[in-house]
Amino acid sequence: MAECLTIVDFEKYESNALDEGSRSDMHLHLESCDSCSSSYARFRLKRKGGGQQAGSASETQSLIGDGGAAGFDETTALDATASMIGAPASDVDATASMSDVTAMASGPLRKVKKRFPQIEGYKILSVLGQGGMGTVYRAVQIKLSRTVALKVLHAVSATISPDAVIRFRREATAAGRLHHTNIIPVYDYGESADGYFYAMELVAGQPLNELVRRFAEQKAMSASPARLAELLQETTMGGPSAAGDPTQTVARDASATGTMQVSAYGRPYFREVARWMTDAADALHYAHEEQIIHRDIKPANLILSTDGRVMIADFGLAKTTGDASVTRTGTLVGTLRYMSPEQAMAKRVRLDHRTDIYSLGATMYELLCFQPAFPGDDHNAILSAIIARDPAAPHKINQRVPVELGTICLKCLEKSPDARYADAKGMADDLRRYLADLPIEAKRPGPIRRVAKFVRRHKPQVIAVTAAVLLIAGVPIYMNERKARLAEEELKYQHATRAIYESGINYGLHQDWAEAEEEFNTVIVRDPNHADAMQSLAWVKLAHNSADPVNAGMETLREVDEICARALRIDPDNGVLWYRQGTARKRMEDYDGAISSFNEAIRISGKTEVVEGYEFACWSNLGAVYLTLGDLKNAKHNLSEGAKKIGATGHEYAPAAWRNLAALELFLKDPSSVESLSKALAANPNDVLSRVVRARIMLDLPDHIDLEGGLTAANLADELALGKSSKAKRIRALAHLRNDKFAGAIEHAEAALELNDMETINHLIIAIAEATRGFREVARRHLDTALAAWPEELRDPGSYVASLGSGGDLWIDSADELIRLRDEANALLTKQTP
Repeated sequence: MAECLTIVDFEKYESNALDEGSRSDMHLHLESCDSCSSSYARFRLKRKGGGQQAGSASETQSLIGDGGAAGFDETTALDATASMIGAPASDVDATASMSDVTAMASGPLRKVKKRFPQIEGYKILSVLGQGGMGTVYRAVQIKLSRTVALKVLHAVSATISPDAVIRFRREATAAGRLHHTNIIPVYDYGESADGYFYAMELVAGQPLNELVRRFAEQKAMSASPARLAELLQETTMGGPSAAGDPTQTVARDASATGTMQVSAYGRPYFREVARWMTDAADALHYAHEEQIIHRDIKPANLILSTDGRVMIADFGLAKTTGDASVTRTGTLVGTLRYMSPEQAMAKRVRLDHRTDIYSLGATMYELLCFQPAFPGDDHNAILSAIIARDPAAPHKINQRVPVELGTICLKCLEKSPDARYADAKGMADDLRRYLADLPIEAKRPGPIRRVAKFVRRHKPQVIAVTAAVLLIAGVPIYMNERKARLAEEELKYQHATRAIYESGINYGLHQDWAEAEEEFNTVIVRDPNHADAMQSLAWVKLAHNSADPVNAGMETLREVDEICARALRIDPDNGVLWYRQGTARKRMEDYDGAISSFNEAIRISGKTEVVEGYEFACWSNLGAVYLTLGDLKNAKHNLSEGAKKIGATGHEYAPAAWRNLAALELFLKDPSSVESLSKALAANPNDVLSRVVRARIMLDLPDHIDLEGGLTAANLADELALGKSSKAKRIRALAHLRNDKFAGAIEHAEAALELNDMETINHLIIAIAEATRGFREVARRHLDTALAAWPEELRDPGSYVASLGSGGDLWIDSADELIRLRDEANALLTKQTP
């Protein structure tokens, strides 16, 4: 727009009387022309009736930014209808995602005060969009005098999240490596004081999710070909169709890139979809050849430029083949609605390029049907559908969809990666065959394959219906042959799945957690209703979470909870699943949820033999949960019930059941502790922790104190543990102290510290022993160390900490015991030397 604007132009701009293309041109002119910017500001004041004098200081801060001092601009803010690339509100995203690069602006101007970052070599003009991976600005690259989209990860964000820096660098590096006509190019990358940045081509156009939205609003599914052409023209060119003959349809002009012309071809929209998907598939194949997997293909990341190309954007989740992801295991990456089954379910399954083929198929489905392959807003329902259901055939949703395109789309959406196109080039080639009116290579699933897939999803119902049909009508010979082939195919599939499952069990028994997890995930991808595999996957993740502190975390525990919930919808009477879920919730400190899960496991314990081995663990965990909540009455009741169910002897869990009850009774100073412990020792005389609890009873329980007997019991416990039990070492140190064997007390307390036992109590034992021996300075240092390491949760008299080990072993540390030892050490150190 070379000429300056008139009042008539301002009137049209304010009344929204312009088409999108004209409005965008005017918007850009207002940004670049100071004269028109000032005239427009005065025009706005006059229309408002003049609350201020035109040209006043407040108003001459133009509504269009002039790059003011110190990086502060009065910049134009785009309204909610601005044409930014971004996921629609209905998308269910597992990670934040932002589209980066469109420049189409619409809506009224409004003043927003914004501090732009200072990036050397660039002048930032305005904000294009903002999301989880930074802010995208319209900027001028000063050296080359070209307008670019500048993506910036601000320094504050980088400081808060180092992972964000890794992802940002990876996005710039991945996109910068790729040079393809259908991938948005990266020009520059670097760092500045205000953050990390990279510059890319500023593409004018629309994301495909915007096209889907507009077509859905206009009821394009039932529109005539002419109306489809008009809508397509309006979307891609930013204005009404220029077609002179409304009975004709729109196709791409091979001789003039970026223009649309009328053509006699039928089904114009679907041919355009085929061309768009061909562009995207070609670009993906190129990226895959460069060993880069996008992992977040969706309509919002495919840009339909005004020159007719589809361009791939946003490589923020891209992964180089063979490289470790910065995303931790258990975290969903990408946009859930477009994730492949293996991407949504199998965090440990190695993703390959075929996950992008699935996502492109899900995008194509939405373009064909104007709705997602799995509609809805419920996260869990969508996840279950991705894993367990096949989408409806596109022509059943939209009868205008050509069968060939629906077949290509569904091949991309196969659950098994092996059943999809081997690479994106295969998909692109099939789309070209469709466009050339040649037979495509993808085939619709035949009767046998459709039956096989149906049987895997609905085994019980199919067995019942098949039995009824055989009884009533019989089956022709050719159906028997098909059934035999189907049964053979299904049997092989089941045997292969079973072998993978057993391999996972074997890996788990050998504590090879990563391999076990991968095997179980593979089983679940093959059979989404395999509840045993889900239960085993929960077992492995819990065990790995306990055994590997690096990988331990709330995300894994939440994932275990979700896995169990999904499996329980399939097998609600599986007590082991309820137990696993309760364990995860207990570790997450969701105590109400844990109590509910453990109680459910106990309730159904009589229904299946496999749950019996976990019943004691449920009772013990319930006791520990109630102990944590301070409900000692319920804690004792649950521990007692668990012990009674097991009985005195003959069960592998009997020693732990009675010992845990004895430990709680000892804490309560209940004499019943002696009887409970005797049952634990009768079940297993060599149980180390039972001997430890016996020593504690002899050292602490009123009317049962036997210091010499306590020393003997503590020595025996430590010897049975081969010196490797921190609790046995601690009690042995305490027993030596109470029997005035100070050198032994110091020796065993130091050994307990080496085994990572609680610092406070062991340093107090050493302080008392050293003070008694007359080494006051040494004693003072150990007392100071004990006070510095004092657990926050044990500062108040009467407080305690109850823990339940992985073997179901209950241990209680009491603040009162620590306070007694502290006071004893203080008394010795303040006592006058004779």
